[in-house]
Amino acid sequence: MSPKKSDAEIKEEQRKVAEDEDVAPGAFHSVTNSNENNMEKDGDEDDQRSEQRRQIVSQYVLNGSDDQDRSSFFVEGSQTECSSAMDDSQIKSEAKRQGPLTRNSNNSGVTAVRGKSNTKVTGPTVLATRQSINVTEDDDDTTAVPPGVPLRRSPFTYRENNNNNDPTTTVTNNPPRQEEETKAPESQDGSELAAELVDERKDQERLKQTLENVLQTQNAVQVVDVEAEDRLKRQRQRRNFCLYAFLGSAVLAGVVAAVVVTSSRNQQQTAAPTILPSMSPTMAPTTRESAVVEAVVSEFGDLPEDEDAPQHAAIQWLTDMDTTIEFPLDSEESEHIFLERYAAAVFGYSTQYSSWFNNDNWLDPNVSVCDWFGLTCNDDERIAVLDLAVQNLDGHIPSEIGYLDNLDFVFLFRNKLRGTIPPEVGKLGDVDFMYLNENLLTGQIPDELSGLLDADELFLFGNQLNGTIPAAFGGLVDLVNLYMHDNRLSGEIPSSLSQLKRLQRLYLQDNNIQGQIPSELGGIISLQRIQLHNNRLTGQVPSELGGFLGLSVLTLQDNNLTGEMPEDICALRDAPIDDLEVLEADCATNDTGVGMNCTCCSFCW
Repeated sequence: MSPKKSDAEIKEEQRKVAEDEDVAPGAFHSVTNSNENNMEKDGDEDDQRSEQRRQIVSQYVLNGSDDQDRSSFFVEGSQTECSSAMDDSQIKSEAKRQGPLTRNSNNSGVTAVRGKSNTKVTGPTVLATRQSINVTEDDDDTTAVPPGVPLRRSPFTYRENNNNNDPTTTVTNNPPRQEEETKAPESQDGSELAAELVDERKDQERLKQTLENVLQTQNAVQVVDVEAEDRLKRQRQRRNFCLYAFLGSAVLAGVVAAVVVTSSRNQQQTAAPTILPSMSPTMAPTTRESAVVEAVVSEFGDLPEDEDAPQHAAIQWLTDMDTTIEFPLDSEESEHIFLERYAAAVFGYSTQYSSWFNNDNWLDPNVSVCDWFGLTCNDDERIAVLDLAVQNLDGHIPSEIGYLDNLDFVFLFRNKLRGTIPPEVGKLGDVDFMYLNENLLTGQIPDELSGLLDADELFLFGNQLNGTIPAAFGGLVDLVNLYMHDNRLSGEIPSSLSQLKRLQRLYLQDNNIQGQIPSELGGIISLQRIQLHNNRLTGQVPSELGGFLGLSVLTLQDNNLTGEMPEDICALRDAPIDDLEVLEADCATNDTGVGMNCTCCSFCW
């Protein structure tokens, strides 16, 4: 920026300029008072433009352009203000010839117009020496500019009329960069501006260097962060390696220990017999397996020879897996708990527990039998309920079930139980309900079932049982319902059944029972339903059957009965209370003419 001049110096310069250009000094009086302010304004604009250039240079450096682009940028920046400058003599002569110049600013550039000619100068910035020129900015604001003050413009397009009417000559001011660099301003103001630009370029270089140093520092910090992260990663890898090595060593040690223990156990098994039926009870067992075998054999006898039998599987499970039983068994209670656990395990293996619809906790070595599905224990932790009805049990009922002598309920109906009913079932003297119906049981009904002295209901129907009805059933004096229909039973109806004074329902239909209906049944006055149809019964219907006070159903059809229906039985049809609702028989009045005469039957076949 040029130094501030006094009013006397400005007036002297105006006088000299007026003498040179034949312009009256009074023409400058309108601008004298505002020269000082305009110079200060131009100085502020110069500072603002310098600051804008610094910001542009900083942004350019941060954008990472190469050195060649930066050099051209700085050169072009310095030439923007001085490359297109006109020297003082050119401006003076042109001002004298063209007259006053006005400047109109807009968004696209600047247009300078002198007098009435059509000379136009366009461009964002023009550097010219202000003489006695009126400059108009923002279209409406006219400001007087003192002589000697530079007016800034960028490279421009200069158009001038070449004739008196409207000739136009267009000169594009785009000089080569080398010429702009070598061209030196003739005026003193141009020299001062060049020196100022040099200082600004030095400041820009220092700013550039500072920014580069900051970038290098940031890169160094990033490198340090990467190295620290690599060190942490290597430390984690070493820690994980040590952990995995430790775990691998522990697993290997466990495997070695298991192999040693298994080898020792095999050696002990080789030395001891697998079955010890003759071992003295007072002899201390040498291994857990021998202790299990000894306890089982002492209660149930010798083990089956078949190694695949459920008994061997249960012993193996108790030996290798079970954790609830500790040996030696030091009390009678602990012995009972062990034997019930063994009997339940045998039952599970015998009926394919793995294929049941629900086998929760069965053969879980850590769970008491009281929590196995279908088993319920009493207060003494003895099994009291065996309820596995409709659970897809497939196999046979093992004899070990007889050891569960605290059972009150046995519900095993609607499964696939095969084979015979083991006689040991008769040991369940506390059973109240025995439901073995609707299975695939075969063979004869064992007489030992007469040991179910507390039984209220005995359901054996829907199987393939054969043989005769045990006469010993007469001892089941508490029996209320006896269902043995839909089997292959034969023989006669034992008269001992007359001892069942509490019997209410006797279902023997759909069998091959022969002989006559025993008259002794008339002594069971509690009978309410007697179904004997579809058998091979012969003879006449005993009149003693009319003594039943509450008889409601009597079915006799599909037999070989003959004679007359006793009047005592027909009288029950009209009883005022609990009359005989259903009385069915083979009537001789049917188309075949075979049967008995029945005038009171509810239905004749």
